Amino acid sequence: MNDLHTRVSNLKELKESGWKSLSVKDELRKNIIERVKSGEEMFPGILGYEKTVLPQVQHAIMSKHDVILLGLRGQAKTRILRALVQFLDEYIPIVKGSVINDDLFTNNAFNQNYFFAILIKFIIYTYFLLKTYILFIIPH
Repeated sequence: MNDLHTRVSNLKELKESGWKSLSVKDELRKNIIERVKSGEEMFPGILGYEKTVLPQVQHAIMSKHDVILLGLRGQAKTRILRALVQFLDEYIPIVKGSVINDDLFTNNAFNQNYFFAILIKFIIYTYFLLKTYILFIIPH
C-alpha cells in the first residue's frame, strides 16, 4: 500500500487499485512475511531474545494466534508490543468526514437494517406503552 494514499482520492480509484481490506492479524502476518523475505531485522533494539522469545512471537503472529507476554520486570514485554506496530500498514483508507471509519467494502446494509429494526421496535413499544398509560389515565 506504499503510495496508495497519494494515488487514490475516491472509492472508485480505491477499488481499481486492487486494495483489499485485511483483518489486523492478516495484515500483521502479511507484513511480517514481507520483512522475513527482505531479510530486515524484525525487532530492532531488543537484545538477548533473538533466539528464544522473538522467533516464538514471530511464529505466533504468522500463525494468527493471540499472544500473551508474561515475565518479570525488565524483560522487554512492552518493547516487543510497541515493536509490533511497525508491522501494521501506515495508512488505511477512510471516507473523509465520516463519523465511523468502517471498512469501505463491507456491506453495512445488515447493520443498518438491524439498527432500524431496533428503532421500530422501540417506537412500537413506546407507542403501546403510552397508549396503555393514557388508557389508565383517561378510561373510555
